[in-house]
Order: sequence, then C-alpha cells, then structure tokens
Amino acid sequence: MSNLKLIGHRGYGPTHILGMDDSMNLSFPENSLPAFAKALDSGADGIEADVWLTKDRVPVIIHDQQVSLHVVGRAESPGSILDLRDMTLEELKQQDIGGGNTVPTLAELLELRHRYAGQDVIVNLDVKDPSAVVPIMDVLRQEGTDFHGLVVSSYQWDILRSFRKQSDDLSLVPAIKSRILFGEGNIQMPGYFPLVNVYQDSARQTLTDFHREINYSALDCTFTDFKAPLAEWADDLGVDLQISTGNNRVPAKDFDYGVLLVLNAIAQQHPNITVTCKVDEPDLVRQRLRDLTQTPFFPDEQHSLNPEI
Repeated sequence: MSNLKLIGHRGYGPTHILGMDDSMNLSFPENSLPAFAKALDSGADGIEADVWLTKDRVPVIIHDQQVSLHVVGRAESPGSILDLRDMTLEELKQQDIGGGNTVPTLAELLELRHRYAGQDVIVNLDVKDPSAVVPIMDVLRQEGTDFHGLVVSSYQWDILRSFRKQSDDLSLVPAIKSRILFGEGNIQMPGYFPLVNVYQDSARQTLTDFHREINYSALDCTFTDFKAPLAEWADDLGVDLQISTGNNRVPAKDFDYGVLLVLNAIAQQHPNITVTCKVDEPDLVRQRLRDLTQTPFFPDEQHSLNPEI
C-alpha cells in the first residue's frame, strides 16, 4: 500500500459557503454525511471534518461558527446571522445545509466511520473550539472509538495541548500557520499566500520544541505553504506530513499536480513518512495522478525534489 494518502477535505466537492454557485452544494454540502460517504465510496483513504460545539455542548461537524454561511436561504443574506454559540443541537438540526441535509454530530460521523471499518479509514478532526476538547473526548470514549486512523489537528496549538492532557494515545497534528513558516511580514492577505520561497530560520526550532512538548504525529500545512525542507524536518522528527487544500474548492482539473508529484516522490524516498493530502475530489485527483505517472499507482521513478517547492 502506498504511503501517499488522499482524503476528502470536508467530505467531497464543495468547500465553501452555500451562496457560491455550485450544484454539488445540494448533493454533497461540505461537512455533511453524504459528502463524507461519497468520498469514502469513491475510494478516498479517509476524510477531514471540522468540529465545533453547540450551545448545549454537543460536538458537531461544521467549518464556521457562523452557521448562516451554510444554511439554505441565509448564506446569501449577510444580515441574517445564525451563531452556533447561541444554538442548541435541536435548533441546529432544523437548519437545511443543502439538499435537505443537516449538520451532523461527531457521534453521527463516528457511526458512519464504523460502516467502513474494514477499509482502514483515516478520520482527521480539525478542532476549532478550545471548549470542545472534553466533550469530544467524552464522545470518543462513549462510542468506544478506536484511535487507530483518528487524527486531531488544529491551528490553535493550545487545543492540542489540552487533548494531550486527556490522552497519551491520540494522534495529534499541529496545523502550521503561514507566519510561523515564513514570518509575519512575508504573508499576503487575504489568502495567506507566502511572498518568499524559503522558511524563516526560527520555524524549524519552533516545530521541534512543540514536538518535544506534545509528541505530535505529523506536520500539517497548506499546499501553498509546502516547501521541500518541511519533509526533511518531518523525517528528522520521525513524524508524517499532512498537506491541505485551501478554503475555496479546487476541482481536480485545477489542482497543483506539480506539488503532488513532489509529495509522491517524498513518500517514495522516505518510506517511513506517510504523506496525507486533503483534497476536494480525491477520486478524480487520484485518477489524474495515475494518468500523469502512467502507472497503476504510483511510479517507480523518482521526481526530483525542488527546494523552491
């Protein structure tokens, strides 16, 4: 089995608010059970999901605290705001996030995972809310969740510190902010695009120190932030790599296969590193990669590592 994994970013297809024009919003709205099932049924190695907490402290799967962005009829109306902090689960379940679907709970996502128990599925929970740590752990324990294949990531590293206090066995992954890698003044906004091609000197030490602190299992950054030295750092630390697409949907036809080929080469040259890529259309990206490499999956030949990538 290849150690390059493709998982569905927020499920399959759309990764944006409902107001944007995309017919997939009705079939497979982001972070919905149909979107997760579509990704897994189409051969994805796993799924990535975002976790927040309702007013009555139930962990739910949604990307934004502003629920309105994902509700039919409200996403297009800026003045019509629904805030997750003010909503109970019962109230949240009354909202249509596309195609008659509702925001799933973490427990419902774990039930879906059980349906694919024989497939060694990766489930990456991207936790947004510091107050959600204990409720999430409660659900994991109540469901008797096997931690194998379960990954918790967050841009808020204090959240990961809290999870480590709860469990020594949970796989934790720090999502790395662009400013840590490139420096505060080297980021273009909006979009967090780096203005330089090299990481700042302090980045490696920051990541090394945090590894000593919580013993994380992988380094996580976006495709636009990835440079080859990150793979070297991961190898030195004995951890894996996670690379994610951005907030806007990137169809397979528009994907950056140059970076993906480099990641494929890293997966081959460093067999101890599992490279997990979070993409919006994992089956189509996989097929395009097969076409590019002209082998079943993956090529024997090595693509050179460009330090500028």
